Amino acid sequence: MFKVLNCWVPAAAVVLALVSCVGGCAREPRATPPSGPPAVELGAALTLLPLRTSHDRVATLLDSGGSAHVLIAAADTREVHHVVVSPAGDVRRERVVVGRSPASISAAFDRSGRLHLLLGDDHFVRDDTGWTSGADTPWQGPDIAVRQARLLPYPDGLVWAFVVDGSVFDVRGRWDWFVVGGAYAAVVFPWFSASEKFVLVVDDAPRPIWYLLDPQDNRDVRHVMSAADASGVLHVVYGASRTLVVSEEQPRYVQLRPSSAPVAAPLAAHGPSHAITLYPLDGERLVLLQTGLVDLAQTAFAVAPEGGTLLLVRAYGAAFLRASGTWSPPLRLPLAHFSEPRLAPAGGDAFHLMAVDGDKVLYLLYTPNGWSTPVEVGETKVSTLTGRVGDAVQIASAGQNRAFLVWPGAAGIVGRWIEGAHALNARVRSERIDLGDGNSIPKQLLDFARGQATLATPAWAHAFTQAEAAGAHLMLARQLHDDAQWETLARVVLDDGYGDDLRWYFLGRAAEGLALCDAAEAYYAVSQTRSQRLVTRCWTCAGLQFPQVVEQRMRVIGDMRTTGRCLSPPQP
Repeated sequence: MFKVLNCWVPAAAVVLALVSCVGGCAREPRATPPSGPPAVELGAALTLLPLRTSHDRVATLLDSGGSAHVLIAAADTREVHHVVVSPAGDVRRERVVVGRSPASISAAFDRSGRLHLLLGDDHFVRDDTGWTSGADTPWQGPDIAVRQARLLPYPDGLVWAFVVDGSVFDVRGRWDWFVVGGAYAAVVFPWFSASEKFVLVVDDAPRPIWYLLDPQDNRDVRHVMSAADASGVLHVVYGASRTLVVSEEQPRYVQLRPSSAPVAAPLAAHGPSHAITLYPLDGERLVLLQTGLVDLAQTAFAVAPEGGTLLLVRAYGAAFLRASGTWSPPLRLPLAHFSEPRLAPAGGDAFHLMAVDGDKVLYLLYTPNGWSTPVEVGETKVSTLTGRVGDAVQIASAGQNRAFLVWPGAAGIVGRWIEGAHALNARVRSERIDLGDGNSIPKQLLDFARGQATLATPAWAHAFTQAEAAGAHLMLARQLHDDAQWETLARVVLDDGYGDDLRWYFLGRAAEGLALCDAAEAYYAVSQTRSQRLVTRCWTCAGLQFPQVVEQRMRVIGDMRTTGRCLSPPQP
């Protein structure tokens, strides 16, 4: 296996098509054919606010009556507007405040139906009489300096989120390494940093509950995304970041039910004038997303309200689905290049996806059957050379097949309804087969469990597509291997379909981890055979030594048989 532009590619693939590797192996798998056009109807494109677009910021949400509320911070006029669009497309506008160009904007409804707006860290509330400024925020009483404050969507009340300096809550800092200059004039120097931490505050009377993400970790918390399901569970995806010459970000996931009492014991109370009781909230590492120097800045995230299924889409890359507590291998999209992805639930386990490709605004529908054909719904444009599209690209739904899309256009901020032709109730089905001893596998892995998996055999003029996908997922497969995520490892290897000695070893290790000794022996035997030929063996092999590692695992299988730890293969 050769290293080309920081990606590992099987040797035969390099000899065959080096140019194709340069264009494809550094990213997620290439686009796959869509399932067909989505059964949707497009409403008229509406000018929500005429203006000279530049660095405008937008927040969009739907109320209980089905109307869309679009909060627009117009950079050119330094005004904030509230635009309401009825289901029929009628547009009403009102000015919230003038002389403001906030760094961030977010909005949410409370349980009484009042609309709350955050401009930076300034809080506004709209009731029947209009907008009121200067409303209380959780950080005002304790007098804590916050950054990136926002309101999170939650079905039963308000959830506040913001970033604080870790020293405020006595969280340990760290030494980072920074570089000034370049080439021969570069200077590397250490710098002590207080980690930046993310706080969630559930505004639930009589006393708010404060949660601190990863209090024992000295990494910064960045790129936080959240969504709630109908049962009141708040799902949070974020990056735990630190800098060692270059920035490295570790994707993590955590969930909590804000309406219930915290499970963990509280940390020490803090606050100069108001006692704050902090509860720790520790996330789990998302191995599937950890494929190098990951940055979650261009990532979209949504939750299906009824089933709790999660979908996460990365720009220029793949999607990941979490159903029944298990993350899927990468789901390829029918788009080669796209940016600014935005997601909203569409009913059942379906999702609306909005994305930008060049100056085109695209819409796709994801269902358990796969992705639809992209549909062009508009064109983005900003009026200034330094303008930015991303902060004004938004999508909102009420968890049904109707969504409202917003983007910057030539004449101002544009919005458009999109509605499915019928309600979407399809669910992700994962029928599982019991293996005994508490183990089970999804039905689609039945052949794998019986030792009957098939992979393409590498050759000088064969299996290049599979080799490219396998090269892109090499480090992912190794991480799944090291983390003992056997079912997911098998699915990734089978989905790639490339059969060198390393991938057959991975299948054998996955079968061994599931106590399927017959299948493991069969796959290890194929791996040993593949190691005997140049074209079918790996080079460097993700740090594993072949064929020694296979011989070692074969001895382990023998020990498992002797001690009665093997399970019988599932019957037809």
